[in-house]
Amino acid sequence: VKPVPVVDADVTNAPLGLEICSGASVTMNASVSSVLQPVSFIWSPADSLSDPLALNPTASPDQTTMYYLTATAGGCSTVDSVLVRVLNGIQVNATTSADTICSGSSVTLTATGGFGAQTFAW
Repeated sequence: VKPVPVVDADVTNAPLGLEICSGASVTMNASVSSVLQPVSFIWSPADSLSDPLALNPTASPDQTTMYYLTATAGGCSTVDSVLVRVLNGIQVNATTSADTICSGSSVTLTATGGFGAQTFAW
């Protein structure tokens, strides 16, 4: 009986997966161990990864993606997965109470947009 390798595709154990902003990247934080050597591993889907054969590649998905890490040692394989959630950007709109003001006067600035509770800094 050959033991299967132990694979952990997300050693951070993020409950909702890894989260990145649209256009950003994240380095996978995986581990693989096995009493049998050598151990090979491959990530899929490969198209948004820096190197699908690397243990900790950089992922740059355009949309939320489930990645699978398959580890093989001695002809036995095991699979684990990690979700990379891509968060959409926030659109912010800024308006004023007047288009033109005189020196010494004031204007009210208003910002809206996003979702949930927002904080704006001027």
